[in-house]
Amino acid sequence: MSNTFTNLVWTDAAKTQVSAMSNGIPVLIPADPRNRDFASLDPATIGAYTPPPVTPADEAAAALAAGLTITSTGTPTLDGTYALVGETQIFMLAEMVSLSANGTFTNGSTTILWPDVSGGGHSFNPTQFKNLAAACGAYINALKAIISNDAGTLPANTVTVP
Repeated sequence: MSNTFTNLVWTDAAKTQVSAMSNGIPVLIPADPRNRDFASLDPATIGAYTPPPVTPADEAAAALAAGLTITSTGTPTLDGTYALVGETQIFMLAEMVSLSANGTFTNGSTTILWPDVSGGGHSFNPTQFKNLAAACGAYINALKAIISNDAGTLPANTVTVP
């Protein structure tokens, strides 16, 4: 006995499976010609894949992954786009804790070479680094609020610091 399928739609752009209804029950059919159900389908009856709409949370996550562009009015050599995800936040926090506790960076110095997203290093003193960290922190918090609520307007991805 063969199944009758209706409402056929590709579930992804790579066409790896078909979403369908069988006797009122939603089913997924792997796109494998050895699969009897898939082999029984007429490809002309399978609807095109429609990607899900991009949500505010999706946009905020992408913005977080892209980093924050900093423009320094006082020190143009600090201009760049800085990473905000993964270990970067932890490293930035460690440097801020060290500055607060010791007045120096974790390397014991009063300057630190901080990379931008392209890997280029920028030399920061404590005041400049605190400005970078404050700008990054505010941007991260705004994006995380959008991600948590799946609502909101993205903040500008560029910030001017002294």
